Amino acid sequence: MKLSSTAITAAIALFVIIVVAFSSIFTVTQTEQALVLRFGQPRRLITTPGLHFKEPMIESVVLLDNRLLDLETSQQEILTQDSQRLVVDAYLRYKITNPLRFYQTVQTTAGAGNQLDSVLDSTLRLVLGQASLIDVVSLHRNKLMAEILKRVNTEAARIGVTVVDARIRHADFPQEISAGCTAACRASASARRPNIAPKGQRPHRRLGPRPTAT
Repeated sequence: MKLSSTAITAAIALFVIIVVAFSSIFTVTQTEQALVLRFGQPRRLITTPGLHFKEPMIESVVLLDNRLLDLETSQQEILTQDSQRLVVDAYLRYKITNPLRFYQTVQTTAGAGNQLDSVLDSTLRLVLGQASLIDVVSLHRNKLMAEILKRVNTEAARIGVTVVDARIRHADFPQEISAGCTAACRASASARRPNIAPKGQRPHRRLGPRPTAT
């Protein structure tokens, strides 16, 4: 039995309606925020989780992460104010707080990571380069990190993110300096160590000349 042209047309129309209906629905999870674009131009931001609708074939959706994101920097060597070389390992945590600016400047978390990595590296060199070694490794590290966080956030705002935490995870001497320092410290400690004989033996003493009988 052949289908009539009316039935075929109805089937095609039904198929098109189903496709259009599915293409107009999208889901936003609790860890996401959605930027709706119309012909590539941002139209609205959706932060409420659940099912949402867009105009099919006219609007598109960009999903952005709504969580705190981590960024670890590679180790870099920094010269402090008192000309001490340090190998510094730092990290930061950030959140996308201006999705529109984020999309317009870096678009993806990979792009944001590249920008923030460069900003953090240059800021570490600037701030730690104006501090002494003792400030970096002990006394004023928290104050230095507050200054680094402030400077990094000034640049981070340009790409629509806020840095909530920045820390120096590790600061140490370069390997060749550290090895030399360790050897010197051992030699110094050995020189200061009292002359203690093994158990059961009398300690060796350096004796002066015997007194002569009178």
